Amino acid sequence: MEIIGKSIITDDSDKIELSVELKASAKEVNKCEKEFFKELSQNKVDGFRKGRAPKQVLEQMVGGHQKACDYIAERIFNEYAIKAIDEDDIIFLELPEFNMDGELKLDTPLNFTVTGLIAPEIEVENVDPIEIEMPPDEATDKEIEDYILDLRDAYHTFEDIKSKTHKVSEGDYVSLKMTVTQQNGTAIKGLD
Repeated sequence: MEIIGKSIITDDSDKIELSVELKASAKEVNKCEKEFFKELSQNKVDGFRKGRAPKQVLEQMVGGHQKACDYIAERIFNEYAIKAIDEDDIIFLELPEFNMDGELKLDTPLNFTVTGLIAPEIEVENVDPIEIEMPPDEATDKEIEDYILDLRDAYHTFEDIKSKTHKVSEGDYVSLKMTVTQQNGTAIKGLD
C-alpha cells in the first residue's frame, strides 16, 4: 500500500481536513480477496462440502457481489491502509471516511481516498527561556502555624455549653481558670 497524494481541505470553522489518496497493489487486492473467500467457505453451505462452495454462492451468502467487494475493500483498508497512514505520521482526530475510486477487480490495483479531521500545525514563534518563581524550600513559621490551625479547624469544632447544670463527661473539652492560694488566702504567683 502506498500513499500517492495528499491534500488539505479547510473551511471557515477552523476545521482542517486531510484527504489522502492510497493505492493498493493488485497483489494486495488478490490476497485480501482470497483470504475473504477462504474464511467464508468455512461456513456450512447446503449442497456443498465444507470449503467447496463456488464463489458466486458465497457472494450470495453475504448479500451479493457488491457486498462481497465492500467486505474485501474493508479488509484492504484495515490490513494495509491504516498501517500506511501510521507510517506517514498522519493522525486523524476521529474515525476517517474512506471511499473507493472505481470498482474492486481482481489483478487490478485499487485506489481510494481517506478523509478526516486533523489537528492544525502549531508553529512556536518564541523559544526564549521562561522564568518561573519557585516557592522557598522550607515553610515559614507563620505557614506552619496557619496549617496547624487549618487542620484543627477541619477536625474539631467547639461549642459553648450554656446549661449551668451540665456535668463534664467524656468527650467534653474544658477551659478552666483557677487560682492557687496559700492557707492564709494569698495567691501563689505563677500558679494562676
